Amino acid sequence: MTQKHLHLGLVLFTLVVGGWGVLPAGADITGALTIQAANSSGSGSLTINLGDGQWSGPDWSWSLPAPIPVFAGDGTTLLGTLLSGDVTISAAMREIQLDIGVRAGDSATDFSVVTPLLSFPTMSGAEAEGMARAAIELTETEGVGGTAIVYGDPPGTGIFRAQYNGGAADFTTLVGLVTADDGSVATGSESDPKVGYRPYGVAVDDMNAKLAFKLTASDEVRATSSYGAVPEPASGLLMLLVSGFVGRRMRRR
Repeated sequence: MTQKHLHLGLVLFTLVVGGWGVLPAGADITGALTIQAANSSGSGSLTINLGDGQWSGPDWSWSLPAPIPVFAGDGTTLLGTLLSGDVTISAAMREIQLDIGVRAGDSATDFSVVTPLLSFPTMSGAEAEGMARAAIELTETEGVGGTAIVYGDPPGTGIFRAQYNGGAADFTTLVGLVTADDGSVATGSESDPKVGYRPYGVAVDDMNAKLAFKLTASDEVRATSSYGAVPEPASGLLMLLVSGFVGRRMRRR
């Protein structure tokens, strides 16, 4: 490898590590993971604090060890069950991965799941870009001629919400409706954009992920998602340098 190639390789490595692999100055993870359930029998919630999870440098993660029931305020009326849960929030990568499974109670149940808030130095509207992916798996559990339905709450919105700036705005909402015949499993998925990232169009200084949906009685749903944000000039420069580096290597062969 020539001195020029070595220097360019070091520049690329610095950009990759500096742009995505090192905690941006001022980045922080705050708040808690909250799971709320409500139906005709009442409402209740679960709170997963940051201290309940694991830290790996600036990144936080949490995994559900066993299903947890969600009770109404009386402590005995079952509203639903948290069946599975895995959450990873990477301050270094500006990315939130959310994987949640729930079962509804004896009547149609509204669920809301909100991640902790990931804050970082403000990215201007000219540079901030985001991406979101979500997949929904719905299971009709009774198998007696019923139909399972899960849809975004309020109706007409997506089950998954990629939020920013304190949850005041949605970057996107994904997967509005999934239905499953009796005893079957159905899926739905969506990405925004289809490939890569797209501009926010406004300044962004924090992000969080949210699930908000209504689920038919006794049925189960699992939602998996990924939501990321990057400063566009860094990614564009990286691709330009990568192209130049590869081009030089090929011409020398």
